[in-house]
Amino acid sequence: MSKIIVCILFSFVFSNASIIHFEEEKFIEVLDSSVRKQGTLEFIDNKIKLNYRNSKRVLIYEDDTLSIKTDDNIELIDLKNQVAIKMIFILIESIYQNNMEIIKEYFTIKKENNIVSLIKLLLK
Repeated sequence: MSKIIVCILFSFVFSNASIIHFEEEKFIEVLDSSVRKQGTLEFIDNKIKLNYRNSKRVLIYEDDTLSIKTDDNIELIDLKNQVAIKMIFILIESIYQNNMEIIKEYFTIKKENNIVSLIKLLLK
């Protein structure tokens, strides 16, 4: 089975707005190649809206549900069974809110020379 390593690089533009522009890079080990995408994160009430540039899909995270909207279709995904996807949104939300306590619930945090590393996932 081919192994895919996902490396997400967020370049945030903070300006007291609830919209953040980012760039994402995915490294596909089996192809020894990277794919880059750009998009926006929008924080609305208790939701995170994710839009990729040049894509018709819009992802909306709310509680334990991810809605994927494409034109006339809406797919709902229960994230109780998709822990990895849910963790990505929990991390995004925690970083945006500068809430390290939420991150500490799931990760061991190591700080060194102004670099914060998430060491390992804590099992609950």
